[in-house]
Amino acid sequence: MSEKDKSIEKIKKYIDDNLYEELELEKLAQQAGYSKYHLERLFTKNYGSTLSKYIREERLKDAAARLIFTNTPILEIALEACYESQQAFTLAFKRLYQVPPGVYRGIVKQEAYRLKAVTGQKGKWLMTNNYWKGRAAA
Repeated sequence: MSEKDKSIEKIKKYIDDNLYEELELEKLAQQAGYSKYHLERLFTKNYGSTLSKYIREERLKDAAARLIFTNTPILEIALEACYESQQAFTLAFKRLYQVPPGVYRGIVKQEAYRLKAVTGQKGKWLMTNNYWKGRAAA
């Protein structure tokens, strides 16, 4: 693995570990030792997504998991995901998942109850938050 790849991987790990912090491109670039334009090119080359799109989608994946595994109000999840309003969050969420967050929460929880009735358990795929973090957009 090249130094550039290690540096980009380090930035990705930093983003993943600090997802709900303010993640400014300029500061991330400074931390990596690149200009923000070069960092953006390297990140896109390595991960197939711009930094801002990656951050937005990771926040939405985490929000999707929270919708399923908690009863936290949607507004609170929206604000914690760094959206200024529930409306902005709902629009972004709907763009990624094709349904608004409230409908998503209802559909997935309904499916969990259906699985429980059929199998006697919720199903391993639904019980682990890690599953949804990696698969929520699929």
